[in-house]
Amino acid sequence: MATTATINPTRKFFDSVAATWDESVTVVPSKIDYIIEAAGISEGDRVLDVGTGTGVLLPFLSLAVGDEGHIMGVDLSSGMLSQARRKFSSLPNIELRLADVETDTIPGEFDRIMMYCMFPHLNSPIDTLKWLIKVNLRPGGTLTIAHPQSRHQINGIHRHNDGSVHSDHLTPYEEFCQILTAAGLTVDFARDDDNYYIIRLKK
Repeated sequence: MATTATINPTRKFFDSVAATWDESVTVVPSKIDYIIEAAGISEGDRVLDVGTGTGVLLPFLSLAVGDEGHIMGVDLSSGMLSQARRKFSSLPNIELRLADVETDTIPGEFDRIMMYCMFPHLNSPIDTLKWLIKVNLRPGGTLTIAHPQSRHQINGIHRHNDGSVHSDHLTPYEEFCQILTAAGLTVDFARDDDNYYIIRLKK
């Protein structure tokens, strides 16, 4: 019987681009700082970074939560995760774990859950959100879906990609918020403009 690891096209795609991924990513610290602020992350928080990739958020999260906080970064791609380990293994408050949030149960409860530049790649996004909020988010905590670019830019990037992410698109926030509300989830912040796509859910 084939394993999930051998048939998951998203995992296969990100493993294939992991070694050169950082060359195609532009990190704008001021934008990430804004996203962390919008997510409500503060000193001492426990943060789950879902789809941590090569670790773009990790140094910013580490600084935000301080010595008393903790970050667990999870990713389904061993290739992407190895790059994150190579760059950030020296950070004392970070734990990295190979896991697929759509098939694996992540241990622990967190004050904040981050989905940075990864949400469109989920196969069952609403079910995954509901599960993470139920199992991993503490009462009063937040889960934030965030992109430091516009929805149109993100959708254009994915549309012109020949890999498995070709059809991975973001939904206009008004429509998406209606879907989330109908699923019993609480949206307490949304921004969908030329600079950001951010949806924050609260438990």
